[in-house]
Amino acid sequence: MSDLSRQPTPRAMDAFGHALMVLQARSGRRLWQSPLARRLLGDYFAGLPEVAVPAEVAAWATREALRQSIGAEPRPLTVLRGTRRLHFMLHLEAESPDQWLLVLRDEADDARLSSLLVAFAPIDVRSAELLLWLADGEPSPAIAERLGLNSTEWTQALLRLCAYLGVDQPGEAARLAREALAGPVTAADR
Repeated sequence: MSDLSRQPTPRAMDAFGHALMVLQARSGRRLWQSPLARRLLGDYFAGLPEVAVPAEVAAWATREALRQSIGAEPRPLTVLRGTRRLHFMLHLEAESPDQWLLVLRDEADDARLSSLLVAFAPIDVRSAELLLWLADGEPSPAIAERLGLNSTEWTQALLRLCAYLGVDQPGEAARLAREALAGPVTAADR
């Protein structure tokens, strides 16, 4: 079993669409990652082994750690894949100099999340994330894990969301979200 699967997942680690990953500076391998980081790395770097770090990310992290160690302002790395952008930001901690924290943010998900926040205002960010992942067809256990919810909390969150949207089933909520993400239908679309 790898180090990645033995590490505990802190609750709500992937809240607000920010994924986390810890790298070992010396070896350049992943020590830990949140569920969202695992998914994003799989999406952007297909076929990457579980503990490996993409070469471009490892090289950037090494350069960025050196820059930050001499007081330079942090600079993100942006990886482009088609119309999607994955942003990486390095955070150094004095008490763990051999472990680097990387925060990942998928710009495509940010735009979609913003669309849901507008369409279902005044919905909160956490509920909009739940709705986004339902619309994407994510399995319930995966969504619950991302949000750091146990089965009871997951059920309650889902029921509250359905009640807020005025629907009876999660499938109906997902349909509403997909419609909102598709945008308004105009006369030109008909």
